[in-house]
Amino acid sequence: MFTASAFNLIRRNCPEDLDELLRLLDIKDEPDWEHGDEFDIAQDLDKKIDEKICALLNSDSDLAGYAKLLDMGGIGFSVSETRKERIAKIIDNRDSILHAKNYSAIKFKCMQASSFVFKKPGEKILTDVLSTIMGAELVVALEREYHLSSDAKQRIKNIIVEELGAIDDILLAVIPSKTFSAPPIRDLDKVFEILTQVNEIYKKI
Repeated sequence: MFTASAFNLIRRNCPEDLDELLRLLDIKDEPDWEHGDEFDIAQDLDKKIDEKICALLNSDSDLAGYAKLLDMGGIGFSVSETRKERIAKIIDNRDSILHAKNYSAIKFKCMQASSFVFKKPGEKILTDVLSTIMGAELVVALEREYHLSSDAKQRIKNIIVEELGAIDDILLAVIPSKTFSAPPIRDLDKVFEILTQVNEIYKKI
């Protein structure tokens, strides 16, 4: 997250902000910059900060955690964006993320259904699978909740009817889905408190 050069700027421009970040992350062993190798001290501190943030985000990397937050809020982002840019975008879209549902699903349910569950939408599911099944239940995982228009629902129903032939009933609904949930971020308020502090530091270096 922070290079040795970045830590130099932080110590010069906003040392109190670094102290506050370490407090929020419960990192009690403050670095002794006056003794030892500065690069090693910076590397060790950055590792501690990164581990704490990854644990809060319940992700293998901080970037993956930031992507998870943005996905939760339905906010687009580019893989070319820097950490600084992603964090700023997260802060700017705080309300959307806090009020979003992590994951949802579109559920297609036909009469005489037997269960078939797919983790990803697309890939010719309807033509390759539904065409061979007289009745099926299909759950397609999505990364956020979608509200489909009546026209969109009707088009989907028409596709299913075309594949299955005449059936008694089709139910199409948007439902919460725990089956496909990513590892949850349990304390979003704490996450935003810490990322806001990181964002303040980035503004000053």
